[in-house]
Amino acid sequence: MPMNKPRESDSPAVHSDRLPLSQTSSLTHQQDLEFLYRLECRAILPLKWTIFFLCVLLAFAFTPGYSPSFPVFVLLVFYGCSTLFLTYMIAFKRCPLTCIRGLSYISFGIDVLAMTALVYLTGGLRSDFYILFFLVVLRGVGYFPTARQNFIVDIVISILFVLALYLGQPDAETLLNRTFLVRMSLLCGAVLLSWYLMRIQVSERQNTELANARLLLQTEYNRNMLESMTNGVVAMDSAGNIIATNASASAMLGRSEAEIVSGGLARLPDVLRDCLRIALVRGGECTDQPLDISGTDVRGSMLSLRMSTRLIRDSQGTLQGVVAIFEDLSALRHAEEQLWRSERLISVGQLAAGLAHELGNPIGIIKSCAEYLRRKLPPDSQLQEDLQVIDTESDRCQALIKQLLSLASQDEIHLESADLNIVVERALPLVRYGRQAESLHFELVLHKTPIPVCIDENLFIQSLVNVLLNAVQASKEGGTIRIRTSLDEGEVPSALVSISDEGCGIDEETQKRIFDPFFTTKETGSGLGLSITHRIIERLGGRIQVRSQLHQGTTLEILIPVHQQA
Repeated sequence: MPMNKPRESDSPAVHSDRLPLSQTSSLTHQQDLEFLYRLECRAILPLKWTIFFLCVLLAFAFTPGYSPSFPVFVLLVFYGCSTLFLTYMIAFKRCPLTCIRGLSYISFGIDVLAMTALVYLTGGLRSDFYILFFLVVLRGVGYFPTARQNFIVDIVISILFVLALYLGQPDAETLLNRTFLVRMSLLCGAVLLSWYLMRIQVSERQNTELANARLLLQTEYNRNMLESMTNGVVAMDSAGNIIATNASASAMLGRSEAEIVSGGLARLPDVLRDCLRIALVRGGECTDQPLDISGTDVRGSMLSLRMSTRLIRDSQGTLQGVVAIFEDLSALRHAEEQLWRSERLISVGQLAAGLAHELGNPIGIIKSCAEYLRRKLPPDSQLQEDLQVIDTESDRCQALIKQLLSLASQDEIHLESADLNIVVERALPLVRYGRQAESLHFELVLHKTPIPVCIDENLFIQSLVNVLLNAVQASKEGGTIRIRTSLDEGEVPSALVSISDEGCGIDEETQKRIFDPFFTTKETGSGLGLSITHRIIERLGGRIQVRSQLHQGTTLEILIPVHQQA
């Protein structure tokens, strides 16, 4: 994903004093423990075994008759067993990482005491084990957090070395002996070298920790910026593995970020997966490519996406991966459809108003003439049946004209505060006692608290009745119609009325047209009921939407803004 690199002066990652204290301390402590564990495994354990075998070699090779004294033999056995135990605990990961520092200090202390005892037991100044002290001094590099602590420990080791030399051969001339001075000079050189190496190591470690902390903050900065994007982002490396995604992509695709990353391309929709593969294989980029994928919400509707892909290359131009950025246009498409439907309803309404006005009078005259002729003709006349048909069809035409006028109505609406629960309770009896509804079960679940809305109560009840009648007509005998009121906590809090039936359901293509004027799937019907309902809800500032699947029933939802009382 193309991204401008933050300037060094602006980036929070370049100032160590801006690092969160707890986060930085935790990071540094963890890194120290991991470094110490690697140091033990790769350097200290091999060095300890080297010291042990050197001790054995010196003890047997330079002892008359190749037979060390009993105390020396016991000390070597103890040192070998301790080294074996430490190897088991560290190399086989029997020691928790949090205990590694304590175990390391014990190991270091054993080395110092064992070498001191060996020098003392083998003659002090005459001992050949003095050279092992230098290895012990050097192996202390990296054990201690600061060079100062390391230097103090080395001074303590030097004091122990002097005591071992002196006590092994307690003589006043020992401290002035040339051999003693040479060995002390070598030990001082080892101590200074250890201190110098420790200074370099501490400096490098601090630089590494600061770089890691900066990298961590930069990573968090990039992650926060990625998560704040409203567009979905999916990044893939050159091997086809998903390496990054964000919350918007997760919401659009209906899968968690961890699931997308771990599942790889197999967890992506086919269309999106194919686009990423083509971009990676062909090395091409696309801009604003439209994609339609199956929706992941409860409606199962199609998501309309607009996707762009960009290739990721390193400084040498080698292809490292591809990133896809896609935007959900479903809301925009829905708004366009709503606008188009509103414009069409207005046009149809204007046409309907003109037709109703022009046809109303002729149909009224036809009906009056038919009624006049029926009164004039004898009751047993053969024309009575024909006149009855004319009268009935005239009534049906007048009812249709009344519906057309309702669709075209631009009368002023009278808004007033009302409780949605009470309005729904008033609308239900208007349909539940009809002949077709007598065999159905009505399940009413009202919100536990009043839901204040600002509506024209008569128009809203009319829209509810239209929806309920459709649910009744779609239901089979013995079916259940569920009416529920609730609050929809969205960007704009809305009152929700949900009306569900257990009918045959509506296919996706039909769902797109059910609010169109004169569209109906019934053998009889004008196709204006839901169009009028849509028009009423729209005039009240709300919206109506359908959720349906074949053979699983249909749910119509009416959403009205909640009235914010002063």
